[in-house]
Amino acid sequence: MEFGALLPLLLLVVVFWFLIVRPARKRQADQRATIAALAPGRRVMTASGLFGTVTNVGSERVELEIADGIRVEFLPAAIMQVVPEPGTDGAEDDGEVVDVKDEAAGTSARSGSSDAPEDDTPQH
Repeated sequence: MEFGALLPLLLLVVVFWFLIVRPARKRQADQRATIAALAPGRRVMTASGLFGTVTNVGSERVELEIADGIRVEFLPAAIMQVVPEPGTDGAEDDGEVVDVKDEAAGTSARSGSSDAPEDDTPQH
């Protein structure tokens, strides 16, 4: 059998490895690191998009407080990410007024505080 006949099969295996297996292993490693970082007091987001504060970490369950006095249990695998504390990622709101272009209407809208109320009624 010639090497040229095996080359397409070998190329397919390499492509499969880089597109499927390698990213899956990276996601698994990231998930293990997220679970290892769980500690009481940390804000987290679950796979369903629910945010809460970790109150207890057990070997098979993680208890989250999602509102004052409301605690729910999740499997550790359901925790998708640890949410950074406000102000640690530089995304603090400093009250700056920013002009935002409204693409649909072609007008400029201002976010932030305004003295005059905006009229959002459609003009016919």
